[in-house]
Amino acid sequence: MFKTIALGLLLSFQAHAYFNMHQKITNNGYKICILGDTGTGSKTQIKMAKFLAKENCNQVRIVGDIIYPSGLKNEFDKEYFKKFYDPFLSVINGKTRPLFHLITGNHDYKQDEHVWTKLHNKFHYLFSPGLNYVETYDQGRICFFNFDTTAAEHFKVRRAYKTYKWLKAQVKGHKSCKVRLAFGHHPFRSSGQHGDANPVTKYFLKNTVLGKVDAYFAGHEHQLSHEGSYKGTELFITGSFSKTRPLVSKPKFGTSKHGYIVMTIDESPEEYSVNLDFKVLKDDMINTEYSYYIVK
Repeated sequence: MFKTIALGLLLSFQAHAYFNMHQKITNNGYKICILGDTGTGSKTQIKMAKFLAKENCNQVRIVGDIIYPSGLKNEFDKEYFKKFYDPFLSVINGKTRPLFHLITGNHDYKQDEHVWTKLHNKFHYLFSPGLNYVETYDQGRICFFNFDTTAAEHFKVRRAYKTYKWLKAQVKGHKSCKVRLAFGHHPFRSSGQHGDANPVTKYFLKNTVLGKVDAYFAGHEHQLSHEGSYKGTELFITGSFSKTRPLVSKPKFGTSKHGYIVMTIDESPEEYSVNLDFKVLKDDMINTEYSYYIVK
């Protein structure tokens, strides 16, 4: 599958990017699989990837921690094949041949956090043009904001501030967006063991996307959950694809079982509908345990 990009304005190589995607994503229920904390190379990851392949999603979006435990040292690192390519081969070669849209997590920062941009330029099935990037679809009516949260969470203030300024401007500037979705690694609110974001990340999220987008998807916690909403932005965690960890408190919906989210977008003359199905592994089967609808 080739990358259907009409216009790419690279604002800063390996830092910020904007792409107007020449692709309609609402024909007959466009499906996007959203998952996180994937790269263990384990039998569980391979099993989950086979279930994922059967979803026939048009896109796969990974919200960080793509390679455990320490990311990749360069684009030639053998860990890429062991913990990404080989486990996801059934998806890469699947019926829909989806593009993998990637953002980094804290484990991906431990060596070369820019390596996925280099791999993006090498492999046709990867889309990771920078640590931060925006995609617009359907003539700018659907917007996806993808950004790095590790700099803020790890108190890398200078880098976090540059991302903050860029993201705030992008969200403000894309006034034609009817559906606005944001993707980062660290959650704002969490019922998991890490707990809520630190003060820097909270400030970052509150002043860039929260209250300005319809939903924010994060990973980091090894669970699948709906953490409620903040100022009209629904908060979701999808970090249990390859690892699980018990919940500490009770969210609106939550499970520590392996899973992922399948988002389906439909369009009528009057509105967009975004359907989220929380797919959970139980007794060697994947079932929908929770659904949530966003209508715009």
